[in-house]
Amino acid sequence: MGAGKAVFVKDQKPKRTKYKKFTDDGVLKLHPARFNGLPTGNPEDWAGQVPVKKTQIMKNIYMTNYGLRQGQVDIKVIVKLQDRRVAVEIDELCKGTSLRGNTDMAEVWRLKEGAFNYINIMHKLWPTDAGAQIIYKVLEDARWAAVAADDRKLRANMIRQFFNKMTEENAGRAVILGQPLTYLEGWAKWKRLLEREFPNTGNMGAATKAGSSGKYTLANNKKLTKGSSSGGQPSGAGGPIAGPSGGGGAGRSGGGGSGGVGRGSGLPFNTPIPRFNGLSVCWEFNKGGCTRQALSATTCKNPGSPSIFAHVCNAYDPVAKTHCYGAHSRMEPGRH
Repeated sequence: MGAGKAVFVKDQKPKRTKYKKFTDDGVLKLHPARFNGLPTGNPEDWAGQVPVKKTQIMKNIYMTNYGLRQGQVDIKVIVKLQDRRVAVEIDELCKGTSLRGNTDMAEVWRLKEGAFNYINIMHKLWPTDAGAQIIYKVLEDARWAAVAADDRKLRANMIRQFFNKMTEENAGRAVILGQPLTYLEGWAKWKRLLEREFPNTGNMGAATKAGSSGKYTLANNKKLTKGSSSGGQPSGAGGPIAGPSGGGGAGRSGGGGSGGVGRGSGLPFNTPIPRFNGLSVCWEFNKGGCTRQALSATTCKNPGSPSIFAHVCNAYDPVAKTHCYGAHSRMEPGRH
C-alpha cells in the first residue's frame, strides 16, 4: 500500500525525534528509542558516538532464539566482548560448538559456527558495530578459503589468521573511536594475507565458480569439473584472490606439487603476521618504495584512515621463527 510513491519519491531529510523521559531496564521495560533501527548514514559520520565499553557487565544474555545453547560460548568471552577495545580470537568463540568429528573438514565447519556465534553475540551487545558481519561476508565471498582446495588444515589456518587479524585491527579502531574495517578494507586484507602469508596459493586465484553447474572456469577459458585437474591446477580452486567481482586475479605462481597446494617456497604456511610495536608493517616499504603519507621517519599512513604502518623489515627467518624488524626494507641489497 503506497509502495509506488515510496519507491519513486526522493528520500527526505530524517526527522528529529524527541522522546519523553522514560526508565529503560534493558530487559522488559524498553525505551521507544530502541526500536528506531540503526543509523542509515555513513558509519564514518557517527562511529565516534558508539561507546567502547559497557557500563555494566552482563554475563547472562538470552541467546536461545539465536540457536546458541546455554554455555556454548564461555562466559569469559561474553565479558571480553563487552569491551570493543579487546580483540577476540575465533577459537574462543567455538570451543562449545555442536560440530564434532576427527576430519579436517569438521574443523572448518567448526570455525564457521564460531564466526556465526560472533555475529549473534555482537548483534545482541553492539548492534551498531558491523565488524562481525563484515568479517563473515568476506570469508563467505572467499568461500571459506576454497583456494586451499583439498588441504583442509590450510583452510582452517587461513580462516584463523584472517579472522584474528580483523578483530585485532577493529579493536584498535575502537580505541580511537573509529568505525570497523569496511568490506573493501577487509577484502584487501584477505588478498594481502594470501599473497604474503600463503603465496603458493596464488596460482589458484584465477579460477571462479561458474553458476551452479559444478564446473569452474579458468582465466584461460579451460574448464575443470569437480574432482578433475589440468596442468597442475587443483580441482575446485576458488577465486578469492581475484576479488569479489569474480574477475581473474594475477596471483603469484606457486611451486606446483600434488594434492592441490604447492610449497615451492619452503616456508611454513603458519608464518605469523608481522606486527611491530603494535603496528602493521608497511608492505610497500618492504617492496622498495612507499607511496603513503609519511608520519615520521619510520611510519606512514593512508589519508583518511586511522591505520599507521611501520617501516621495518618484514623478512621471516623460519629457523629463528621470527621476523627481522630491522630499520631497513626487505628489498635492500645485501640484507636478506
